[in-house]
Amino acid sequence: MAAGESAREVARRIASAAEVLQKKADSANRKSIAFSLGAEGEEALSAALAPMAADGWLALPDRQAPHGGNFDQVLVGPAGVVIIDAKKWSYSISVKGDEIFTGRYPRRKALDGVIGQVETVSAVLNSLSFPVTIRGFIALVGDPDRGRSFEVVRGIGIIGLDHITSKLHEMEGQLTAARVEELFRTLSIAFPPAATAVLQVAPVTLVPQKGRKLFEKNARLFYIRAWKKSGKHRLYLKASDGRDLGWKNVNTGEIEVTCDGDDAKLVRAVLESATPTRVTLAPENLPKIALNFPGGKLLAKVAPLWALVLIGQEWRSKGVNRLYGTLIYPGEGTYSLGFADLDTGKLEPSVDGKIGKDFGSAVSYLQLLVERRPKTSGEGSG
Repeated sequence: MAAGESAREVARRIASAAEVLQKKADSANRKSIAFSLGAEGEEALSAALAPMAADGWLALPDRQAPHGGNFDQVLVGPAGVVIIDAKKWSYSISVKGDEIFTGRYPRRKALDGVIGQVETVSAVLNSLSFPVTIRGFIALVGDPDRGRSFEVVRGIGIIGLDHITSKLHEMEGQLTAARVEELFRTLSIAFPPAATAVLQVAPVTLVPQKGRKLFEKNARLFYIRAWKKSGKHRLYLKASDGRDLGWKNVNTGEIEVTCDGDDAKLVRAVLESATPTRVTLAPENLPKIALNFPGGKLLAKVAPLWALVLIGQEWRSKGVNRLYGTLIYPGEGTYSLGFADLDTGKLEPSVDGKIGKDFGSAVSYLQLLVERRPKTSGEGSG
């Protein structure tokens, strides 16, 4: 190689490598911007939909799809199920035939994605005993199209964010609250939170042994099991030692409490709010029971030292066997903990880490519910 050619070859290779790295950096930057815009769009959509809860709509945001990707929003309400994909495009859309465009670029992939999501949800709900209307929407959350009126393209509703709640209000509601709850639970099981980590149950130390004993002594662990026979439908509430604490007739709302003292107050409050799929007890409606240690009743008068209620609710359906957890602290908060798969031993907490600055982690409470769950007990004779 002639003098100078070696240096030029090295320089060429360095320049080529730098060009490749720059392309990768540009690609990563574009992806970062796209993900950032997507997150902003999903947040704007969640905020817009929040008032719909007052009309009986339950939201499942950011749920994991079975074959990759996620559902931005799955709404369950009186008018059925609505799957909503948020799109924050920089240019206003146009509709030509059965396609949508931003500028000259077709957005066929966006339409195909929502169509596929509708088909996925339809397959999950196909075995229900009652019909359910399932709709797919693309919500335009970018400034150019926030005010766009509703139209349908290939069966998918295209609508600006500013009009989405009014469109939901227009839909005719045919489902009862009980069926909405059944749909909600079915879909929450089929499509877990996209960010939820799946952990194996292991013999871990939840808290120092001394502190754990104090928690277990003062927390009330309740377990709800459903029972059906000959048209009767009851929810039985049991303690972790298997004692029957009471039951609720789902059909009539009748409640029978079979314990006394402080437990009776807590049991009645829990049963009054219990449904076959969840416990809706607000923290302000949970009786305040002083902690059970020397001086606990006195301290409770000057500080918020009340007994926690930790509830495990079993859910069995078509091969699914799960224990859902709820933590309630009177006057403070009600926390959904996620669930434990009782067949595989896996925990799927609703949040990573602590659920609040004064509480432990969701996974630790789920672990405790599994460990203390009564193994054998009758469901009642009806």
